[in-house]
Amino acid sequence: IPLPLNAQAALIIKVRDRFPLLIRSEVIWSTVIKSSEGITLLGAGFSFTDIFFDDRQFLREMVAKYA
Repeated sequence: IPLPLNAQAALIIKVRDRFPLLIRSEVIWSTVIKSSEGITLLGAGFSFTDIFFDDRQFLREMVAKYA
């Protein structure tokens, strides 16, 4: 199902050896393809609207380490 722009979404990011990160977000882009088999979501971008400070710091460190 395509995600409508500006829709609110609850994200759960599971990380090994840590509680899941619960993040409220808003859809800022969504890419889909349409075929005879239906619609397939290729990707989506989210803007975090509510995230704990410690979780934000953890994500920044993970991105810096693995990106």
